[in-house]
Amino acid sequence: MWDPYADFESATLSNGLDVHVLHWPDRPWVSGGLIVHSGARHDPVGLEGSAHFVEHLVSRNTPVPYLEIRKFFESTGGGVRLGATNYHATKYHFFVPTHDAILRQALDIFGAIFAERPIENFVEIQREVILGEYQRRNPVKVLADLQGKFNQVLYGAHWLGRYLSPMGSPESICRIAQSDLQLFHDEHYAARNMSMVFVGGLSLEKAVDLLEKSPLGRIRSGDRQPLLSPLEAYPAPSESRHVFEFSKHIVTNAAREVASYGSACVIPAGSVKDFSVYIMSEMLNRILFDEVRETRGWAYEIRAERSYHQDVIDFSVFSSALVLKAVDSIEEVITKSVALVGSSEDLFEKTLNQSLASYDMSDLNGTAIRGSALKDLEKEQKVVTCKESRDSLRKLTMEDVRSALKWLSPERRFTLLKVP
Repeated sequence: MWDPYADFESATLSNGLDVHVLHWPDRPWVSGGLIVHSGARHDPVGLEGSAHFVEHLVSRNTPVPYLEIRKFFESTGGGVRLGATNYHATKYHFFVPTHDAILRQALDIFGAIFAERPIENFVEIQREVILGEYQRRNPVKVLADLQGKFNQVLYGAHWLGRYLSPMGSPESICRIAQSDLQLFHDEHYAARNMSMVFVGGLSLEKAVDLLEKSPLGRIRSGDRQPLLSPLEAYPAPSESRHVFEFSKHIVTNAAREVASYGSACVIPAGSVKDFSVYIMSEMLNRILFDEVRETRGWAYEIRAERSYHQDVIDFSVFSSALVLKAVDSIEEVITKSVALVGSSEDLFEKTLNQSLASYDMSDLNGTAIRGSALKDLEKEQKVVTCKESRDSLRKLTMEDVRSALKWLSPERRFTLLKVP
């Protein structure tokens, strides 16, 4: 079995910056990434969107102009992504040839982006850009407010209840002052709170040497933000069902009248085994396909999805186009489908074996491996090998899946139906 993640080598610079390298000597390129182990959940209360705001500004407060940074990376035949913020981390990455001069310049530029410096230029310009980004993603206020209600009901006092998305709200974005941005940057953009990943024709020894001589080797050390402790329990939502009628709020010209269905629950991460929620969701997807699409013809697609948040797992079942005649019966079918997961021993074995076999079929390039390594660092602050994942899967039992299923009971789900 090919396990590229087992070949990663790691080191820590004198300032505390962690470096993870997968060296492929014959590659003429390097796919590099940097993760700051802080994201939206580290935003001060009332100043949601701070991490995302800082991400917009760090590359615009350097001696090298923003457009010149992009021009340099693109001129090499590679490219650069100057930031993406989620709840737990902020990520940056680049792709360049292995030429020493180009690598040195790339690391000099990245060092300038993350160096300790005033975050004061382009604040108001980027505030307007971010407000525009929010508006593009949430063009209808009543629907954004509805999603906010959904999150409040589902998460309550949990930190996720503060957010519609990692970018915050228009109100919180407008409250963030330049001094707030500087404080966030000074606390979180520290070498010890960062990790770098390189995949390609760069050895660990060479990477450490280049980094120590670059501005990245001189960033102040600071503190590493700890992972959240997985919760063992979580309260049920304060409501079980909400129906939103478009006609009472929005004028539409839909060619066909359909409903949108979403039902979600929160699974405390400390109450389930690794991969149990993944296997459960894969099993449920197969049953939902049969029950909702094939047997009843109610929707082209209905899917179970999951998002891991270190302390909790967000689990949802969603269909963007459900026939109206299904509105009053869909919850009963979802409950039936969940029960079928718990009694489907054969489906468990089939899903587990397929998941194990998928590790033997990996077809990954360097950029994909870099991306997966960054995700591991975000979730666990380490690179996870395929062997570790396979070993965890092999230990999984049907009882582990049934233990996860209890969190999908009707009283623990909050359902939102959007109807004409």
